Amino acid sequence: MSSDNLEDIFDFFIRQRIETSECDILISIDKNMDASIIAVPELVNRMLKFVDCKLTVCLTIVQNT
Repeated sequence: MSSDNLEDIFDFFIRQRIETSECDILISIDKNMDASIIAVPELVNRMLKFVDCKLTVCLTIVQNT
């Protein structure tokens, strides 16, 4: 998702009459074991301002070999 297509996503959400209980924003993170802080993109916050969906976070630990 990018800010270029954010408006299209909002329009789709409204036209399809999607219930917020049926909406989920997935944040998928591939993380090195050394990293300790992961910032969620500001775009996610903008999305939540218009579409009140639940968030699901998927964290994958990538081991350095």
